[in-house]
Amino acid sequence: MLARLVLCLFLFRGITSIMIEKRANKLRSPYHTFNMGKARVTYFKPQSGSQLGSHALKKRGLEAEPAGFYDDPSMKPIDLTPAKCSNSTCYPGTFQPPSLEDCEVVIQAQLYNSTGSLQASPGTWVFVSYGTCATVFQNPEESGYTLQYNWAELGAQAGTIAGRCMLDEHEYSSMGGVCVFEKYLKYKFEGVMISLQRFDESDLLPN
Repeated sequence: MLARLVLCLFLFRGITSIMIEKRANKLRSPYHTFNMGKARVTYFKPQSGSQLGSHALKKRGLEAEPAGFYDDPSMKPIDLTPAKCSNSTCYPGTFQPPSLEDCEVVIQAQLYNSTGSLQASPGTWVFVSYGTCATVFQNPEESGYTLQYNWAELGAQAGTIAGRCMLDEHEYSSMGGVCVFEKYLKYKFEGVMISLQRFDESDLLPN
């Protein structure tokens, strides 16, 4: 039992340190935000003043990219919606887990938006948040591709994570979880993931 607790603590510290490092290095300033039902959607650039990601995360067909934007192969969007998770894991721990009721609001807001899709160029994060909970779509600089993902499927993935990681019948305690995409068709990705996790308003404050 003691060994299991030590292992969970080690895993939690490792996961938390990676998340904090990524946020400190990447989430410099929000550049676009809007309401989705009761939830709040917020997008981030990788660095303050960077142009990368400035055209990301729009509903399909509502706005056109500027001329020449897709000349770079990495900017031509890949619809990742049909892709399956390469692997998934739960965040072990009991310290301030997100409220399951708040997560339900976040998930439902996305499920109701069945016709819209986000579009994220490399180095873009999107938070869909309410109260203590957020779904996060992460497309880091290293991925090298602009990605599209359907909002409702994002909610469905978050619901799967909640069911697998956050329900009371589980033997272990969890603070959320993550679905990682490593490949789809001929494409390979690094660090592309969807997570359901604890949310704090300070995550959205610009430096």
